[in-house]
Amino acid sequence: MLDDRSWRSELGVEIDETASVAGFSAGAYTVLLLAGARVAFSQFEPDNPVKSPIRGPREFPNLADELPKLNQNPVFHVAWERRRADFSDSRVQQAIAIAPGRSVLGFSQDSLRAIRKPTRIFGGDEDTVAPPSDCCGWLYENIPACTYEILRGGVGHYTFLPEGTAVGRKAAPELFVDRQGLERSKIHDYVAERSVDFLQGKLQD
Repeated sequence: MLDDRSWRSELGVEIDETASVAGFSAGAYTVLLLAGARVAFSQFEPDNPVKSPIRGPREFPNLADELPKLNQNPVFHVAWERRRADFSDSRVQQAIAIAPGRSVLGFSQDSLRAIRKPTRIFGGDEDTVAPPSDCCGWLYENIPACTYEILRGGVGHYTFLPEGTAVGRKAAPELFVDRQGLERSKIHDYVAERSVDFLQGKLQD
């Protein structure tokens, strides 16, 4: 999107060459790559000294077991071989990582410590997919210009997803049903407001 200039003229206003980026879960991982994080180990590769208690994400629960087969696919193999490449973009000025997953534990600590771009992390106190003490806290300890906040009151990993329809709540309650009394929309509004404050330099904690 930053490289493609065709869409900019459609807006009818001048667009800055720099950008602030935000992402949730795997998107948070991508955001940190753009900010300068480098992969030391993929989360599920056997040589990773940080052993994950799970074998894969919700969408691919046996991923670790399938890696040898996947690596036989030429397209996958090319992507796998470049996992430790530098994906940073100098145009990215600020980063917001929402509920970053366990995959961030595979980042090189040296690369995290070299990030000088302001970074804000949000987590949920009842996130069992990406426990904030493991993920958010570890990033906070290693990124110098980082602040983070853990939202309380039963905020889970998927609380940050959009509100579910009746069909969605029935089909995948683990994605769309929160603790009783928790209003997902209020969590979204709060994170949005705090994110704007951060991007405008008004957030100091």
